This record gives sequence, C-alpha cells and structure tokens, in this order.
Amino acid sequence: MVELNSDAGRPGRGDVGDAMLLIALALALGSIGVLGGASVVLTRRWWFDAPVLAGTYGLLGVGLIAQLEWVLFWIGPLLGIACSFVVTTAAIGVVVRARVWRAWRSWAPTALLAVGIVGASLGLALMYGGASQPFVTVAARFRYEPPDNVLQHLFEDALWRGVNTTGFFELWNGSDRPPLQSGLLLLDRSLALLIGVPRSAQVYAPHVLAVAFATSVVAQLLVCVTLTALLRVIGFSRRSAHLTLLFCGVTPVFFRNIIYTWPKLMCAGFALGCVTLLLHVLIHQRRFDSSRFVAAAVLAVLAYLGHGAVAFSAPMFLLIGILTLRLAARRERVAAVAAALLASAAVYLPWQLYGTYRDPFSGRLMKLYFAGIRQPTNEGLLHAMVRRYDQQSVGEIVGARWHNLGHVLNLDPSGHLAIGAQWVRSVRDQDFYDTSWALGWGSILSVGLVIHLLRKRTTWWTLAWSPTRGPHASAVTVLLHSSLASVAFWIVTLYSGRDAIVHQGSYVWIVILLAVPFAWYSERITGLGETLIALSLVYVAVCYSERGPTGTTPLNASGLTMIYLGAMVVIGSFALLRRTESVTRHVLQGPVYEQPEPSAVAVASNDGDEHRHAEAAGARRLG
Repeated sequence: MVELNSDAGRPGRGDVGDAMLLIALALALGSIGVLGGASVVLTRRWWFDAPVLAGTYGLLGVGLIAQLEWVLFWIGPLLGIACSFVVTTAAIGVVVRARVWRAWRSWAPTALLAVGIVGASLGLALMYGGASQPFVTVAARFRYEPPDNVLQHLFEDALWRGVNTTGFFELWNGSDRPPLQSGLLLLDRSLALLIGVPRSAQVYAPHVLAVAFATSVVAQLLVCVTLTALLRVIGFSRRSAHLTLLFCGVTPVFFRNIIYTWPKLMCAGFALGCVTLLLHVLIHQRRFDSSRFVAAAVLAVLAYLGHGAVAFSAPMFLLIGILTLRLAARRERVAAVAAALLASAAVYLPWQLYGTYRDPFSGRLMKLYFAGIRQPTNEGLLHAMVRRYDQQSVGEIVGARWHNLGHVLNLDPSGHLAIGAQWVRSVRDQDFYDTSWALGWGSILSVGLVIHLLRKRTTWWTLAWSPTRGPHASAVTVLLHSSLASVAFWIVTLYSGRDAIVHQGSYVWIVILLAVPFAWYSERITGLGETLIALSLVYVAVCYSERGPTGTTPLNASGLTMIYLGAMVVIGSFALLRRTESVTRHVLQGPVYEQPEPSAVAVASNDGDEHRHAEAAGARRLG
C-alpha cells in the first residue's frame, strides 16, 4: 500500500507548479478536443440525420485512438510516439478543413460548462496543499483513499519505457487494470515533448506528473458528452440537459471522481454512448439501424476497456439491445449480431493477447467481486467461484446477498455516521462508500419517479412498439428499470456483503439515477432544479471546504482562484446557452428553416425542440 504522505519513490514525488498543471490541462483539452472534433467530421455519414449523436461518434473515435495508442506503444515506444504526432496532425488538418468552429452553437455551451466544473473541482481539491503532488493531494484531500488513481499513470509509464508490466506496482500486473485511459496518457505524454518534457523523464518527474494528472482529469469529462446526448435523445430540452449536467457536477460522487482519476466516469461515458445510440434507434428511427447497433457494441467494449466494473451494467445493455433487435427482420438481426460480435472482438483482441502472452491476467478484480479473493492467484475465475461457494452454506450465501441489499438501501450501513465534531468527516466517508448516500437527491427523485411511472402504467414495451405514444416517459422507464436491474445483478453477484460499496459498482447506473430523475422533475416543477443545485452547493461548501485528514496544510490562493474562475465559466456557459437559444429562435423564423407541420408521431416523439434544426444546419456546415 502506498503511503500517501511519503516523498521519495512514491506516487506524487516532485514539485508540480500550478502554472504547469494549467498548461497540461490546456494540452489535454486541446488534444482530446481536436481528436473528438476530427472523429465527428469523419463519421458524419453515420450521424448526419441525427446531429444530436455527433458527440457520441466523436467519443467513439477518441476511444479507438486511445486503444490504438497503447497497442502501438506495446509494440514499440517509438512507433507509439510517431503515431501520436501523425494522428494529432491529421486530426488538426481535418478540423481546420471542416471549419468545425462554425458549428460552435451546438457544442460551446456544454464544453464551457464541463471546463467550469473541472476548474471548480480542481480548485476545491487544491485549496489545501496546491498542485505540488497532484495524485497524492487529491487522494488525501477529503479522506485517505487508495492509490488506484495513479495506476493508469504507472502502467502508461511502463509502456512508455518499454519494460515488463508484470508486478509493476506492488501486487498489480499491467493486465489487472484496463488500458484505455493509459492510451490517452501516452498520447498526451508524446505531445508534451513539444513543450519541453524530456522523453527520458522519470515516472514521478514534476512535468510528467502534471501531464498525466491533467489528462486523467480531462478523460473523466468525456461522460459529459454522452450524458448530454442521452438526455437530448430521450426528449429533454437543451436547457434541461445543461442544468442536469451542472447538478451532476456539484454532487460529491461526481466531482470527487473527476479529480480522483480512476477511470470510472470515463468508462460511464462510453457506456452511456452505447445506450444513447440504441435508444435513438428505438425512439426516433422506428426501424433497425445495423450501423448504429455495431457502433453501440464497440462503445460497450471500449467501456469495459476503460474499467471492468461496467460488467455490472450488463442487464442494461442486454435489455435495450434486445428491444432494438426486435425492430429488425430475422436475417437482418442475425447479420447485425454477427457484425457487432466481429467488431467487438477486433477491438478487444489486443487486450486479450496482451493478457495472454505479454502480462498474464491474474483476474484480480473479477476474483474480488465474484469470489471474494483479495490476493491475486493463478486459479481460474470459474474454479475459484465454485470452490468459494462450495465452502459456504445456503444460509451464508443468502445472508451475503441480504447484506449487499442493506448496503445499497441503508443510509448508514457501516454505522459510522457521526453527530457533532466528526460529522463532516463521516459524511465524506458516506459519500465514498454508501450508494444511497452518494446518490443523494437522486435516490429520492428516482424512487418518486418509479412510483409515478408505475401509477401511469408506463412500460418499456411502448418504447419499441407504439408509434402514437410518446417515448419520453417510456424511454425514462426503460432507463430506470434497466438501471435497477443492474443494481439487482450487482447485489446478487457480489460475493461478500462488505464489498457492496459505491465505488465497487458501475457508475453507469449511478450517473443515470442521478441525471434522469432530476431532468424529469426539473422540467415539470419550476425552480426545483435550481433549488436542488443550490442545496447541493451548500452541502459541498460545508462538508468539503475544510481541511482534509492532513489537518495542518496551509490555504492555497491558487485553489480559491480556480474555484472562482470555474464558477464564472459555469455562469458564462448558461449565458452563452441562452444567447444561442435566442439566435436559434431568430434564425428559425427565416424561410430557409421553415418546416412543415409536425406529424402526430413527431409530436409524440418529443425529440427535443427547435434546436435540433439548428444542429442539423451545423451538421450541414461541417460537410
């Protein structure tokens, strides 16, 4: 176990200045943004009829590039560095040639909001201690957390230097942690050569740490792209999606996982992209689209290559995937499934080969989740599960499942919630460990929305089969039901009751249960969304503005400045959104954008509002 307050030979060594961290953030935002923009342009033929999906296809391209990066570095570091420069240069050329900035109204408000959220989150994290040891600072800022946030950087550094990754960190093998975020780190570390970071710099060198940390933070922001697209696809207005993104950003479960950079939010971003594509086929196309089905399957695989906990969302993928397949004829269905399996296997194959021949899989996390084995062994997963369950009685097995359920539903499953002087520290622990507490308002809103939809007798079957009934409520229903099915799957399959804690679960359903009920009620109850955001901000200010466990760290003025600037950027994003809405309404009055009267099906589909016409215009300009 890493000593978080150590100096030599440990994660976080070195003096990373605030200025260098800001430069690294600019590099990461620019590189990933350019790659995403180029991917949007190159995949235009697949989303031209639905501009709301442009960002999702951009994310698909970023994920495939990240996968390519670590594979090439595995083959040879020089090959990986060359690929980084070639891909980035080509992406810049594509973006410039397409003049992506002309469609700024469709992406600038969301981009500004994401940047503001990450700025304020970093300011809160660096308010005590500064940026001198970024990975260690955020791990010890609110409570002493495990060193999982630095593992992707350590794996990336081993690939960068071309050394063996077996046992690269204590008992961790390189194959124990999926590689996608490390691919992005390798990309930006290559580009950092242009700003003076030497290729021979060591893993804990100040500038290397700054680039790795900044890229890891930006990787978590990818969830903003697909969460916004998901909300728009199921019928929420652009403003509601924007407000929901802000609400998620001010919840502890969100902002802590933005700065504590294990790739759980990044993984959720790819998974939500899969769900978004499938739901768009169900809601708006009313006919099967094999290309989007295959793209959704690839995004699901990329999510797994981001973090293995996405496996607990398998019921969600299966349910929505089966609903989508039912739109297809039998022959088309077989061909689509075969194509999806082939594409998914091609994307996953390099990781399988790496874990088979280069750095053998130990099954560390899967054995922990499904067999309760905490130390890696050479025993196969299935054999380990059979052996462990054979040692238990039926009563013990049922009792563990009951304990898991209690962890999810109980607001204080560990009994550590304190009253008085230790209250702040105890609620920080609850935010990190307890699912219901971490969801906060999302727990209450989810229960209320499920009850409401049951009373309205809204079923997910209407999503795929009734063209006259609005898919808004049905889409929400299928998301809630599939999320709850994933929670049930998590409860049943976890071996030990003490492991049913929030960061062991899938952040896919965590994000959905936070975002979708909030968007639903904020559209229907005036002022509710703003009120909940204000209450969340008060909670964060009370519980997270104090010093962490270190206790004596001095106040850092740079952190306060970042909080202020982040807040100003968030406010500016809403002002920009309002301006783009007013411009959109003005443009739509002209003859170029006059539309025929909508059909009953179009009205029922509730596919957002007039902004989709402006988004379509932006898509045409990208062409």
